[in-house]
Amino acid sequence: MSLNLVVHAGGAKVERPALSLVKMPDATRSFQPVDHGHFVDLIEDALGNVDLKFGSQMYALNREGQQMFGIAEVLGKGLADNDTWRTIVGFRGSHDHSLARGLVFGDGVFVCDNLAFHGEIQFGRKHTTNIMRDLRPLVVEAVGQVRGRAQQQAVRYERYQRAELKDQLVNHAIIQMLRQGVTLPLKPLQAPQ
Repeated sequence: MSLNLVVHAGGAKVERPALSLVKMPDATRSFQPVDHGHFVDLIEDALGNVDLKFGSQMYALNREGQQMFGIAEVLGKGLADNDTWRTIVGFRGSHDHSLARGLVFGDGVFVCDNLAFHGEIQFGRKHTTNIMRDLRPLVVEAVGQVRGRAQQQAVRYERYQRAELKDQLVNHAIIQMLRQGVTLPLKPLQAPQ
């Protein structure tokens, strides 16, 4: 399953070790930077505490490393292990005040260096002086929701797969889409090999 980290607004994909090589600015009275690599480690540690872990991962840096974006599969007992959907975590943050530290979980996670950021479970936290005190509990709380949300999603997908549509209903839906200007592909879609 492919991850949906989109990099097209000046960012560059990097390997995880590059996250901790970015020079952090000095803290001020109102701004406390958080090392990009430390933030990812914090997420991974919180997942490990509930017997979950990262699978495939992708990272990107923008603005000479001042902005960080990442996405990873979440694997573990009780989570989907199929080709239809997976639980994904997305995260981002910056050293240049342009982004709060953010975290999203779900099966429809989208992370882009144009600042698009979406998931079913999410939080953001500005880099104010108490961020180091607040960040871990926020991550732990979000991670604590992952398994329950994944189980709800598994039930939903199972119901979708069992639902039968009568030919008349399918025909009606297709005709309505055509009337509303929805176009069909010019050539047949190829099934994945």
